[in-house]
Amino acid sequence: MIAPAGKAVAAVELAVVAARDGRLLLLKTYQVEIPSAAGPEAEVAALARASSDILAAFVTDLGQAARK
Repeated sequence: MIAPAGKAVAAVELAVVAARDGRLLLLKTYQVEIPSAAGPEAEVAALARASSDILAAFVTDLGQAARK
């Protein structure tokens, strides 16, 4: 995936499977776009923020899946 100029994009598909019975508890693709200035330092910071946002959304979804 190539991000447009001025943006960092992080995308990942995460799955959680129950250890007891192999049941699929969660399967979701997460994608976040963060505005970024040009240059490696700004782009790395934008990707770090996008990754953090994805992990926060995953933890929220995991909590909801655990209650089902």
